[in-house]
Amino acid sequence: MTTTFAIAVLVILAIMFLLALAVVYLIVKGTLAAWRYFRAKALTTQATVVGERSPVRSGDNDATTKHFATFEFADGNRIELRVPREAAGQLAVGDQGTLYWQGTRFNGFQRETPR
Repeated sequence: MTTTFAIAVLVILAIMFLLALAVVYLIVKGTLAAWRYFRAKALTTQATVVGERSPVRSGDNDATTKHFATFEFADGNRIELRVPREAAGQLAVGDQGTLYWQGTRFNGFQRETPR
């Protein structure tokens, strides 16, 4: 009985250690992402909306939707940014205008008025 108890205690301690490592990893990962964001320059660039997607993740009692838009710059480079629901509803493929962004964060899009 003593050996079984000792093994059970070791297994529980190992699980707790792995959980603590996972928590530390997530904290470090989040801190580094925030650090990269705050170090990035806020940019203003002419861009065209070339794609949109809104994947839905459903759980037992709820569903969440994240909205993404792909922007293409004059040089042909593209970036996909997560956009808030309100902004996603105002963007359409083909819209041209000024993109405001910082790192991987969407700060806004000012559509050019058609002439």
